[in-house]
Amino acid sequence: MNNKTKIIGCLILIALMVVFGIFLYDKLPDKVPSHFNAKGEVDGYSSRTASIIMMPILTLVLLGFFLLIPKIEVFKENLKSFIKQYYGFIIVFTLFMFILHITLLLRAIGYNINMADFITFLIALLFGYIGLIMQKFKRNFFVGIRTPWTLSNDVVWKKTHELGSKTFVINSLILLLSLFLSSGLAMWVLIVSVLLNVIILVVYSYVIYDKEIKTLKSSKPYKQS
Repeated sequence: MNNKTKIIGCLILIALMVVFGIFLYDKLPDKVPSHFNAKGEVDGYSSRTASIIMMPILTLVLLGFFLLIPKIEVFKENLKSFIKQYYGFIIVFTLFMFILHITLLLRAIGYNINMADFITFLIALLFGYIGLIMQKFKRNFFVGIRTPWTLSNDVVWKKTHELGSKTFVINSLILLLSLFLSSGLAMWVLIVSVLLNVIILVVYSYVIYDKEIKTLKSSKPYKQS
């Protein structure tokens, strides 16, 4: 599947989101559940119209942003080197939004779905996919683990993403296993595990950067005064 076909696929998914919403419009309650707590209990609502158009609009806006990135990225050649994975992520993310939209509407018309657990499940799959393609990422300002240290050095970028590839997959597995815990815990595991993942990768990128700088300084020829 070439990149153009992937974008067409994304647009078809967004169109289907709208069609599915229109099809279910008369079956939806006046107040549609739109937000859920850690146990999957409803704690926020939106109107029927908002519930069928907001997610497709958001997905379309994000798709437009994703398509703009290759045109404005400073490291264009770096981005081109993993453009296949980049467009693969775009269609996977659009599919993520599509499934989430459909599930929210099915939940609204009476299907018994624990949205907190289901969202955790979707995020786990998304993290796993990102982990599998992350090592292909080259230094750029929009995609990947962007810290001051990864953006300043290709070696730091590479090593951080090699670790990130593993931690994202591990994070995915942890989230999937958390779904077997009692109701409400999966969402807390999601929050804590993601936070820990971020901290580990940020700290690691700094440690690698510091090590690289010290190596460069020690490799400079000694100059007598």
